[in-house]
Amino acid sequence: MALRKLDINNWFNYDELFNSEHARKLAMARSEDSKDYVNYLDAIDDAVLELLDTVVAYVTKRYPSMFRADNNYVYIDHLQEKYRIREPFDFHPLTVVGLLVMDDVYVLKKGQNDFYTL
Repeated sequence: MALRKLDINNWFNYDELFNSEHARKLAMARSEDSKDYVNYLDAIDDAVLELLDTVVAYVTKRYPSMFRADNNYVYIDHLQEKYRIREPFDFHPLTVVGLLVMDDVYVLKKGQNDFYTL
């Protein structure tokens, strides 16, 4: 994997497939085996909560016709959906991030010898 500087203006993009992909992700998040939808090593930690806050801030500012938020929820207005972004969560925060974007999202943790792991 190559690392390069992120152009923040093009962090997340949306196209005509967003609604159908979102519906599939939501079905997975609600399924009996939803524990397999998001894979994480630890419980909810500060990095995951920071990612959620950052993604919500970004999508609501960059795409205000699609997303809005208040203190407790992020809304996808055209789908008439809302997701808690503060405890108690409806879904794991990484699941919410996944429902807001079309991309796969990973949080890497710095480990021994400065190696980063999922």
